[in-house]
Amino acid sequence: MGYKFDIQVKMKTSVRCPGCQEAFEKPAGDETSLQCPHCGRQFTLPGAASAIAADGETPASDGPENARLNALTKSLNALGIVAGLWLIIFPFPYRITITVCACIPIAAFLVMALHKGMICLATKKGSAPVPSLTSALALPSMALALRTLKDFHILVYDHVWIPMIAICVIYSLLIYFWSAWPAELKASVGLRTMVLIFVLFIGFGYGYGTVVAVNCLTDHSSPKAYTTVVFGKRISSGKSTSYYITVSPWGPQTTPQEISISRREYDRIKENDELLILLRNGTLGIPWFAIQPNGVLPLRHM
Repeated sequence: MGYKFDIQVKMKTSVRCPGCQEAFEKPAGDETSLQCPHCGRQFTLPGAASAIAADGETPASDGPENARLNALTKSLNALGIVAGLWLIIFPFPYRITITVCACIPIAAFLVMALHKGMICLATKKGSAPVPSLTSALALPSMALALRTLKDFHILVYDHVWIPMIAICVIYSLLIYFWSAWPAELKASVGLRTMVLIFVLFIGFGYGYGTVVAVNCLTDHSSPKAYTTVVFGKRISSGKSTSYYITVSPWGPQTTPQEISISRREYDRIKENDELLILLRNGTLGIPWFAIQPNGVLPLRHM
């Protein structure tokens, strides 16, 4: 009596996603277009499925959809860099530059929402390239913070903190839940902590910048005019140079106050000069003021 055995051996092929770097089992068949079950990223295998690496994993490359996403994120990042430098170096026309920098991170969030889990904020050096919107999120946000810190003098900060923190929390949560988290970030507590600190940092920048810009640039309240006298000047030098004047008490300010000003204003204002201070209520209830030395016309953002 003879026996016939029909033994079939199925070889499992592992594929590593070029986005999140997670490995998964390749479905049966000869399809070369795959979707990562971890992050949802779509990619293609280079050539036939038999192209297996020494560790049993099939190398992968981005498909047409991810090529388009790469092009889109690179364009947004370039726009973020240009707009951020524009606002910091030469903010003219003023309101348009502020508006552009406020809108670019919102556009970046819309792209992240449409491609959840496919865009990464940070990757480890030497890892596979992944679409990123770091420059589109960070540069305009920090430019907003630096510009509003320099241009607008806040009298009382009590009403700044709540909306600023609320925007920062929303900003950070959207990045956290909509970003791709590569395997090297998931495996390293230190890297995750650094990324979260960075996200909170730019979130605070965007929160402060947008709150102050909205409060001051949309403020149509009638200014209250007060006079004060300059009795001190100083320059602070370090990584950057800052210019300050000290003025006598005025209006609701019952003690001498040190005010940060631009170099141009610092050169114009002399000790014992009398200044006009214009105090406004602020659209968001955040009182702010501008100085008007020697009868010069108010600053452009007034």
